[in-house]
Amino acid sequence: MKQAKWGRYLGKGGRRFGKSGILRSEGNLVSGWQYDANSASEFREAMEVIYPGLWGNAEAWSDERLKFQTWDEALAKQTERVRQKITKAGDLPQRVIEENCKKRCLKTVLWAGEKPVDRDAKIPMLCTGPCGMFWSCVES
Repeated sequence: MKQAKWGRYLGKGGRRFGKSGILRSEGNLVSGWQYDANSASEFREAMEVIYPGLWGNAEAWSDERLKFQTWDEALAKQTERVRQKITKAGDLPQRVIEENCKKRCLKTVLWAGEKPVDRDAKIPMLCTGPCGMFWSCVES
């Protein structure tokens, strides 16, 4: 996957992301910032720092070789206490996805059955398994 199609070209090899570019983030963060990368490799490196795994997951998704956990696989790795809490609560995972994942994160929740909106138009930001924030919300 070529970096050239991601980011806004600034001339002299630069890429921009931020307010006027492609990078989005949680809605409560200050807007108007930008970072000017001097090369495609610098752009890729900066994006990888902000969204770890973004490039590898996007490339694997594009090549139709991305593997990710199912909800059942993720739940099986949790403690009995967590599994019982989820069983008793019924819709707890869906509530956490709605309140945490959808409102605080920009990634498509693949493990919950979501699909990226458009595979070819942008970098797909993909969640391949419940993160620590998800499990923290479940346990609280």
